[in-house]
Amino acid sequence: WQEWPFDTPYLKNLVRNPDAESGDMAGWTVTETHGEGWTPTLEDDVWTFHTSVDGFNRRTQEIDLVALGFSRQELDDAPPILVSEHFAMLEEPGLLQFTVELFDQDHNRLATRTTDGTDDLGQPTYARDSTSTFDTVKHLFDNYGTGLQFVTITDGGQGVALDHAVVVVTPVNLLHDPADQTSWQALEGTGNYSVH
Repeated sequence: WQEWPFDTPYLKNLVRNPDAESGDMAGWTVTETHGEGWTPTLEDDVWTFHTSVDGFNRRTQEIDLVALGFSRQELDDAPPILVSEHFAMLEEPGLLQFTVELFDQDHNRLATRTTDGTDDLGQPTYARDSTSTFDTVKHLFDNYGTGLQFVTITDGGQGVALDHAVVVVTPVNLLHDPADQTSWQALEGTGNYSVH
């Protein structure tokens, strides 16, 4: 039986200011701006980031997993990392970029995931013609090798609302072989199981 250390940063959103809840761009580095650029917006008690319709806008955030309390050994186990972000087009067609990269301690790239497509400037984007409803881009990183230390989100767009950027490190499955039920023990009369 293994106990789970709940005081670790596992299963927590590691993105600073993912919903514009600070009312500004705290936690983010704006790398490209056009027109009105980035606008934290409060509508119906919900904060979102809006990008200008006058050109492509981009921002980035680097997350140092070691500084947040993960050990190098934990990271060398290549724990699954879930990344996602909600978006809605404010203009038809709106453009979205969502790129997440995993780097080692020397900033060598281990893995990358980006939205598909490009705009006329060759920027990676996701274009959608419908507006006002939120959709989600997401990806699960696994089997990316050893040496992980940094996760970098680069996102942005033109005429798009962004909300709830997420980077969550999930623990490596504690079950050595979840399909092998010989390691499971039924607890009498409870309908519950424990792992030994």
